[in-house]
Amino acid sequence: MTSRRTFLTTGLSALAARGFAQTSSAAEPIIDIHQHTHYHDRLDEHLLAHQKAMGITTTIILPGGITSGASAPTSAWPTTAP
Repeated sequence: MTSRRTFLTTGLSALAARGFAQTSSAAEPIIDIHQHTHYHDRLDEHLLAHQKAMGITTTIILPGGITSGASAPTSAWPTTAP
């Protein structure tokens, strides 16, 4: 049978290691490899706000399809994130 001291020491060590692992992984870039501009009439500002809220560091923007009879979006595409 495991002693209370051994149980607590092992459990706290595991929690501390997990906490350190989470803080070190946050420094890694988060790359979103699939985003569209003007998806379901979403404004560029909404896309940028979403990416910022998710912690995205790099985004690959894919062209949105234009259905027959629709015109291309008139707003300029952002070149950099705020």
